[in-house]
Amino acid sequence: MFKAHNSFKATLGCVSNVLNDNEIVWCLGASGSLYVQGVAVTPKDLDIIVEISQFDEVYSLLKEFQPSERKERIFAGDKYYRVELKEVKFPAEIVGFDLDKSTIAAYEWEGLQTFIHPLDMELRMYKKRPDKEHVVELIEDILKKA
Repeated sequence: MFKAHNSFKATLGCVSNVLNDNEIVWCLGASGSLYVQGVAVTPKDLDIIVEISQFDEVYSLLKEFQPSERKERIFAGDKYYRVELKEVKFPAEIVGFDLDKSTIAAYEWEGLQTFIHPLDMELRMYKKRPDKEHVVELIEDILKKA
């Protein structure tokens, strides 16, 4: 367990409750997803991925967390939107991608109803990221043990 585990959990709980209550298509991504699935990583922030078509709705729903202005970015050739939440206990950002619902799995973690990309999908994404070879190895080790 990393030092900021409780603030990570509190932030994930607040945001996931809003998203779940409003039937938003979302999942936990990147190191946060790996962490809740038992990969030995220390998340620096919480990446909440939402369906890009619901991004504006999510932005409005999360106003209480004071989201930053929306930024448009490119990852692996795909356009996405990103905002940082300023009023949370653990650094968090909302990322709007074109999500494939069939790749998202419901996942209960420490009493929180979350959604994740399974580790094999996270592995494919991490292989596209520069300087993440050590994380790729950690994921592959977990998958070999499963």
